[in-house]
Amino acid sequence: MLTAVDASSLPRILAAVQAVIAADRPEPLVVLTHRAVAVRPSDEPVPDRAAVWGLLRTAQSEHPGRFVLLDSDRPVTTADLGDALATGEPQVALRGADRYAPRLTRRPAALEPPAAEAWNLTASPTGSLDDLALAPRTVEPLTDGQVRIAVRAVGVNFKDVLITLGMVPGDLTRLGVEAAGVVLDVGPGVRSLRPGDRVFGLADAAFGSTAVTDQRLLARIPDGWGFARAASVPAVFLTAHYALRDLLGIQPGQRLLVHSGAGGVGMAAIQLATVWGAEVFATASEPKQDAVAGLGVARDHIASSRTLDFERAFTEVTGGKGVDAVLNSLAGEFVDASLRLLRPGGRFAEMGRTDIRESGPAGVEYLPFDLSDAGEERIGEMLAELLTLFDTGKLATLPVTTWDIRRAPSAFRYLSQARHVGKVVLTVGRDLDPDGTVLLTGGTGGLGASLARHLVRARGVRSLVLVSRTGIDAPGARELRDELTGAGASVTVTACDIADRAALGRVLDAVPAAHPLTAVVHAAGVLDDATIGELDADRLETVLRPKVQGARLLHELTQDLDLSAFVLFSSAAGVFGAAGQGNYAAANAVLDALARHRRARGLPAVSIDWGLWDLPSAMTEGLDHARFARSGLMPLAEEQGHAIFDNVAAGGDAQVVAARLNLAVFRELPDPPRLMAGLVRGPRRAAGTTAARPVRTEEGLLEMVRATAADVLGYAGTEEVDPAGLFAELGLDSLTAVELRNRLASATSLRLPTSIAFDHPTPARLARHLLTHLSVEPAATAPAPPPSDLVADLCAAAFEAGDGKRAFDLLRTVARNRPTFRTEPGTPAFTPLGSGAEAPRLVCPTPLVPLAGAYTYARFASGFRGRRTVDVLATPGFLDGEPLAESGEVLARVQTERVLARTGDDPFVLVGYSSGGLLALAMAALLSERGAPLRSVVLLDTYLPEPDRMDEFVAALMRGMTDRRDVVRGLTGTGLSAMAWNCDLFAEWSAAPPPVPVLSVRADVPLPAGDGSAPVVTGADVRTTAGDHFTLLEEHASRTSALVAEWLAEDEHGDEQTVL
Repeated sequence: MLTAVDASSLPRILAAVQAVIAADRPEPLVVLTHRAVAVRPSDEPVPDRAAVWGLLRTAQSEHPGRFVLLDSDRPVTTADLGDALATGEPQVALRGADRYAPRLTRRPAALEPPAAEAWNLTASPTGSLDDLALAPRTVEPLTDGQVRIAVRAVGVNFKDVLITLGMVPGDLTRLGVEAAGVVLDVGPGVRSLRPGDRVFGLADAAFGSTAVTDQRLLARIPDGWGFARAASVPAVFLTAHYALRDLLGIQPGQRLLVHSGAGGVGMAAIQLATVWGAEVFATASEPKQDAVAGLGVARDHIASSRTLDFERAFTEVTGGKGVDAVLNSLAGEFVDASLRLLRPGGRFAEMGRTDIRESGPAGVEYLPFDLSDAGEERIGEMLAELLTLFDTGKLATLPVTTWDIRRAPSAFRYLSQARHVGKVVLTVGRDLDPDGTVLLTGGTGGLGASLARHLVRARGVRSLVLVSRTGIDAPGARELRDELTGAGASVTVTACDIADRAALGRVLDAVPAAHPLTAVVHAAGVLDDATIGELDADRLETVLRPKVQGARLLHELTQDLDLSAFVLFSSAAGVFGAAGQGNYAAANAVLDALARHRRARGLPAVSIDWGLWDLPSAMTEGLDHARFARSGLMPLAEEQGHAIFDNVAAGGDAQVVAARLNLAVFRELPDPPRLMAGLVRGPRRAAGTTAARPVRTEEGLLEMVRATAADVLGYAGTEEVDPAGLFAELGLDSLTAVELRNRLASATSLRLPTSIAFDHPTPARLARHLLTHLSVEPAATAPAPPPSDLVADLCAAAFEAGDGKRAFDLLRTVARNRPTFRTEPGTPAFTPLGSGAEAPRLVCPTPLVPLAGAYTYARFASGFRGRRTVDVLATPGFLDGEPLAESGEVLARVQTERVLARTGDDPFVLVGYSSGGLLALAMAALLSERGAPLRSVVLLDTYLPEPDRMDEFVAALMRGMTDRRDVVRGLTGTGLSAMAWNCDLFAEWSAAPPPVPVLSVRADVPLPAGDGSAPVVTGADVRTTAGDHFTLLEEHASRTSALVAEWLAEDEHGDEQTVL
């Protein structure tokens, strides 16, 4: 293994590569780099280190199988090396526990700003992130105290995502609350700001080309801050300041608990609390706890935000004294646990919106708030106080992940999946300014001259600086200058060594103030082709100096300017590793990384990896075009190149390969390059789009479902979504389930429940379900709202009002008029949630309540992924058209027969959640009588109320379920009447201990109507898991499955000891 540090190590790397080639060893050389390439949106590569990747890609082309590139963001172990080699990929990136390999994909369409004076980002009633659009906006005159800014960057907040998905109310046309930009105009009474000032602060409808706000909500951007950095500050630091200082009154020595400590407000609050002398405790998900520790929070003061363990841990650390104040963003039992942690007289600031309490417990000050409560005057004061803390180095800005606003759907999706640490920011680009100056390096060469003509004639550029090594003495330079001057442009042709900082600085200083520099295009370059074996340090320097050093200096000398474009002319050689161009590939790989580096910092940049141009130039005159054509690379016509430049320079991407590829050539290769795998298989149809006639075949629907799931869940392509794979195992959660439903509903014009991906938990099953519900012709208008289910509406209202008796009387009447069965009813039985070789397998009967489908066990089952087979057994009667069991004995017998047919001779465990545990116990008795290989029974928070309290108990369950209708909808009279019927079947039933071990798992927060202490059956092993009756299989499912897995292992080990 060879470790590469940066570009200065390139000669050493080259020598090692040449030695490996000369030695002709069979084993490959692994070259290790650290953060040389960007893989994830948050990655900020180190540009110099990318040179090694360009050089080695050429070595791989010239000597296939001899070299492996491995990039990592952490120390690499021997196991990592083995895993990377086992993939068979020549280029691998490690990020945490994940491995990535590069693939070319077709560039997705970006949002297009309208040709209007002003525009902003708007959401759609469809609730799909892909339906975000840039729409024209009316420009209103300014009133007293108002300021209009040209927006350069906007902070994205979670509420923006929730509004877009339709999960919380909000104005779909006025997204965004914070921005940074340049003052365009001021209204009457504004004295503190003037046009041209760089400012940041709070602004309504900030996602747009311009924004209007009160002068008191703005401040000048500190020196050294870029627009993206500035846009990441206002909302989170102001919210934290207001909560800690004005509401909680934090004082030195006080203990403060900050929930979601790795989020924007959390990280800001931790810093402020530390400055003000508080002792900070924080929660965060485990992958993000290092970020919290990096802010100075002690490790024993950090706990998981996914479990209630923080209450016990922090109680121990504080010696039972608890904390003085809490800044909360969580809900449910986390609020209760946090309130219990507060000392008497403590304060609880609630900034969440999903679990607002009327008041806190006695002796605690409960303070729900919104930043707007502070008012403009106080917000202005706090902004000034924050700037002082930043200026003195007491506060630091947060980590920022940036997108161009034209990629807003991707940014919103990234935030919704909680992949970020710190802030997500959208940058707002703009067209070339006709009054500004464009600097074009390599401006007198063939390609530079062509672009210069295009900029003047087609783009309206009126001030142009053309830089080359020989300046006006270059062949054709005077004629080019005269031609462009005749077209109305002011053109300066300058000789300059752009790798010389002082010389380049003089060129930049000479740009006239009346036409400030607003765009840079770096097209300079030199070729010195040679095979890897023929290269040496001098030939590396010849090519890298003008390309790499020139780009680096252009970046450093212009990074504080308000540029609209920074375009690097790179080459596809750096991506493909063109044979004979190792030095050129190395140089261009650095340019690609530099563009990503700038983008990560919120600066404009794009690296265009050009293929061949059908244009004579000094660099291309020796190229063998026929050889390139045979390899699948066709030349671009001049007008095609210009069109690509126009589109890409303003397209919001950091790196684009602009080449005409003859894919037929690659398809005919016996072993096509892995880089081309996605293209050679053919383009993937954009998810969420429909043709004139929506897809009406199972095959087409399956492709649509897989493509949509891939987009929503962040997979690179459809091929990564197994048609038979479980959505839950692919990473689907409540937010992504909403988006998946929204997009499929939009594409099919069907009204779909949010639970659709849980009810039909694989792409194949979901596609078949969609097919059965699609009509022959698409609806001419938007689908009508579903007919009201009167029984469900009446019962839901009764349960919510606490009148369970009225609800049950109605439901029993409905149930008595439904058909019943005595033998197998032929209804759907099993849904597989996972497979594995370990025994015993798990069989999970669904609870005897509505809304309890396979999704009930989805998160629980993921804890056994790849180890044990998990099947969910549906209880008949809960879907339209299904009959009810004639008696409890009939239901237990039918379900028993189904299990026997499913499992055969395989040993299994029955796992029953809630009332599903009662059915599991009834089945266990019959299974044991038949000699089935039943190993044990697991009861997950199963209760057996007294017969006269059954209605009260189920009513408590239903109140909890109706609270969750925003996520899992679909209460029907059919399901509710089946619940009432089945509850009556088990009302007089008594649970006899089965002749197998029983585990009874209790939630540590019992149901109000249940007795959480008494086991359902005598002799059961009772253990406790985190959460309440509902969340033990939701956010605490991993804890619950781990507890069950541990108990099963103990039970199996005990059986082995008995046999011995």
